[in-house]
Amino acid sequence: FFREMDVQAASQELATRLKERHLYFQLKKQVKEGLASGSDDDDDAATAKAAKAFLLESGMHFALRNAAFHFLRNHGWRQAFGADADKLVRQVSEPYLFIQEAQAVFWSRMVKRLNTLAADNQLPLARRRETALRCLPYADLEPHLTARPLTPSMFLYDVKDILRELMALRDPNFTADESAAGRQWGSIKLQFKTKSAAELRVVFCDLDMAQPQMGVDDRVYAGGNDSFYESRLTLAKEIIRINSAFHAQAYCRCGCPIAVRPQVWFTLLCDVQHDYAARFAQLQQDVVRYDLLTDRLFLAEVASVCNFDDNYFVFVEHMQLTLLAFSRDQDVLLSYPRQQKPFAVTAKSGGKPVPYPPSGVLPFRGVGYLVAPLCFLYDDSAKIYTIFRAMYVRYFSNLHTISSHPENILRLSLLFETLLRSHQPFLFEHLKTLGVNVLSVVLPWLVHAFSGYLEVEQVLLLWDRIVGFDSLEILPTFAVAVLAFRQTALLQAGTAADAKHVLSDLKGLKVIPLLQFCLFAGSS
Repeated sequence: FFREMDVQAASQELATRLKERHLYFQLKKQVKEGLASGSDDDDDAATAKAAKAFLLESGMHFALRNAAFHFLRNHGWRQAFGADADKLVRQVSEPYLFIQEAQAVFWSRMVKRLNTLAADNQLPLARRRETALRCLPYADLEPHLTARPLTPSMFLYDVKDILRELMALRDPNFTADESAAGRQWGSIKLQFKTKSAAELRVVFCDLDMAQPQMGVDDRVYAGGNDSFYESRLTLAKEIIRINSAFHAQAYCRCGCPIAVRPQVWFTLLCDVQHDYAARFAQLQQDVVRYDLLTDRLFLAEVASVCNFDDNYFVFVEHMQLTLLAFSRDQDVLLSYPRQQKPFAVTAKSGGKPVPYPPSGVLPFRGVGYLVAPLCFLYDDSAKIYTIFRAMYVRYFSNLHTISSHPENILRLSLLFETLLRSHQPFLFEHLKTLGVNVLSVVLPWLVHAFSGYLEVEQVLLLWDRIVGFDSLEILPTFAVAVLAFRQTALLQAGTAADAKHVLSDLKGLKVIPLLQFCLFAGSS
């Protein structure tokens, strides 16, 4: 973490930040109780040494390490220890004015759509529920939520709207001739630096073919020697026992066995010091008390996902509870540095603008697919919500908003086009000749993180690597791998419709072998 600064100064600053957390007082109390029966030596050095030994022997040092890990991971070690306070503010805000303007135009369009939807259906944006409904459990409240669907549209925006915005972006610092000369071959006309194939091999070095992987080697050994699978299980159980988020992240880079994935992900993504069950119960009470127009949009999204994919219809209630609670979680706005402002609605009384919905996240078509695979991991809605919230804040929020952040859908789309052109130049030119806008085919894969396109287990194996490498760049990399795998059929396609048909079904694909082949085959 501390490659560019003095380690001692960074450690002191981190200690100061951690002293502001409740965990510090818990540990301090436990250490005092643990040392109370020891010697009465007043030597500060001896006491400090004894306290350190007690933390190590009791295993409490892992809680301290996890707190430091989550703090640095969520704030960014460069941002957390910036030389001046304004540095963080500058990095959080969108640095490019033309992208700021595009964000403002997009969100103003969403405001208009939402207000039109409310007017057409004669419904307020928010209101208190009737007194008789406020004391009902969610199971009894559900019929009242779904009794009045919205018309004519159930979605504020979808992948097509995102694609339109991405393709329309232009950097005013470049003339039309300069932009055409630099990016005339792709749908994204902006000139951001993207990683090369060689740089991606360094980032994803743990995917090397010499490294055993879940999703490949566990299947090879399934019929005979299962020592690899058993060793992975043993290692995971030890990581869960010591509750080490750092080791859980490293573990996920080679994939998680099904039996331990829920616990490993929870160790990595969630701060166990927080009472997630109590927080979820509080959000459920907010669902019962207040009726939001966006509730109907989220419920329509759940119905759409479950009707389209038979894998998920049994999880309808889990998905509904998760998304309705998520829409009311104001902490979402405070949990991560967003490069765009949340959608805000001004109160009719002329008061100050407030985020709407409270989470600041508008319903969009496809958000249900980001929740659905998690229902296979947990049978508790509170845990599903907690994991989804953590993954949304860290990763998924970048897939349906537009900014210049390296992990945003804008830069991921640019990375995909650049990789495809360099990795498969003949295929790229062939599809261009047929008139296929490849990004329009691939963008739904990226926005949904391939959920709904791959088998559920393959989606989870891919998401293992997202949380393990802490990077969304594996999504465009896998998209290029899919096209490379299907290149023979694509090169034989004579029309744009034929080419799109080749890419219409990804259900039989295996994620890890394709990623390894794309990144490392012939690299030496």
